[in-house]
Amino acid sequence: MQLGDRKPSRFLLEMRSTAGNRMPEELLKSLFLQRLPTHLQQILAIFNDQLEKLAEMVDGIMAPAGHTSSIDAENQELKTMLIDISSRLESREHSTSHGPERRFRHRSASRNSVPLIETSKHRPPASLQLFAARGTVISTYGQRLLTLDFGFRKVFRWPFIIAEVSQPTIGANFLRHYGLTVDIRHECLVDSLTKLQTQGTVQQCQF
Repeated sequence: MQLGDRKPSRFLLEMRSTAGNRMPEELLKSLFLQRLPTHLQQILAIFNDQLEKLAEMVDGIMAPAGHTSSIDAENQELKTMLIDISSRLESREHSTSHGPERRFRHRSASRNSVPLIETSKHRPPASLQLFAARGTVISTYGQRLLTLDFGFRKVFRWPFIIAEVSQPTIGANFLRHYGLTVDIRHECLVDSLTKLQTQGTVQQCQF
């Protein structure tokens, strides 16, 4: 079976129907992930959620971008942090040098994470751990599917890891999936498909 044009959640239902009750859940998950695009396989492999929840998450990522009015209220708080253009995207994987460096406010990192928020503080830490450049362990608390608006006349949906970080981070996998490019020289984020740009800032910081 192949995914084709079907929604991932629908495709999963068909896989379950075909397999019946004979197939172990872990094997079904492995077969399902193998049918997804490679970059999505890498993202979802770290999550321990129920398979149906993962399929719904992929539905949101692969769905055509809607209008900005579709952004719900619960994402508004984090959208504000991620936009300015918007975000102060602080990568934890920075140099150990203590000299001044320039950083663009949209940082390309290997993980997509958002700060631990009030509603997540009562959750037990997840098994997934991230590591800062100096080896410090960063606890995580599951993930949250967010809808982001960078001013490109469309919105972007992505599962972010909830982590004990001071600033939200957008990873290179997000930029690659949506065809976005960070232009440091002109201090902007560029949509490679539409060529639209949204302005950012480069700041001096100490590492």
